[in-house]
This record gives sequence, C-alpha cells and structure tokens, in this order.
Amino acid sequence: NITGNGMDIYISRNITVNNATLVGQASVGPAYTWVINYSSNVTLDNVTTVGSGGVIVQHLHNEPASNVTVENEVMQDPNETLFVGDVDGLLLENDQLSNIRIDPSISATDIRLQGTSVSGAVMCSHRKIISDLSGLSCQD
Repeated sequence: NITGNGMDIYISRNITVNNATLVGQASVGPAYTWVINYSSNVTLDNVTTVGSGGVIVQHLHNEPASNVTVENEVMQDPNETLFVGDVDGLLLENDQLSNIRIDPSISATDIRLQGTSVSGAVMCSHRKIISDLSGLSCQD
C-alpha cells in the first residue's frame, strides 16, 4: 500500500509491481497514484488506484515509455483519468478504468485494450501522432 504522491517508475527496465493499492494524496496539484517515466518492459498487475488512474509521462526529448502492461487495474474514483503521454507499446488488460486521456507530445503508438472496460470517456489530443489503437477509439 502506498499513500501520498504516488509510485514513480523512472528510468527503469524489466520491472513488475504486483498487488498494490495506491492512494494519491497531493497537497498541491493532482493526486498521482503511479507514474511511468522513460522506462521499458514495465508491468503493473492487480493494482487498485484511488486518485488518478496513473500517468505515462509526456516527453520533450523523444524518450517514450515502451512495452508497458497494466493488468487488472481498478480505478476507484469515477471522475479520475488514466493519462497516456508518449508510449510505444501499451497493453491495458482486464482493467476497470474511469476515463483515459491520450495526449502525447511526440507519439503514442500500439495502444491495446483487451478485456478492459472504460466507464467514462476516451479523450485524445494531438491525433496525428497517435497510431495503432486496438480495442478503443478517440471520441470526438
């Protein structure tokens, strides 16, 4: 269990986090639960989030996250959002998500939903740099 300003996976390779409850409680700004920043081969499995649904960071220096899997995430707050910035290879599998926002600064490619439900909206910005979506589409 982690309560506070989230779990930051930064410049990490080949990491798995299992069975975590993440409660975001920020005094200023968003209540982050988990953040993936310039990392590859990351798996989050059986994660419950209270606060944001997680963040894959936007990058200005062509350093996207790659090969990220989020399995069995349950977002407890229906008003919160999973934020997807720059990523090459994201699998959202068997998750219960509230909202998804895809907003890359460089590119977001190969984003797949399998067995995942989204109770709210899928929002996309910078559509020209978003490609290879499977199991979801950007809402107008």
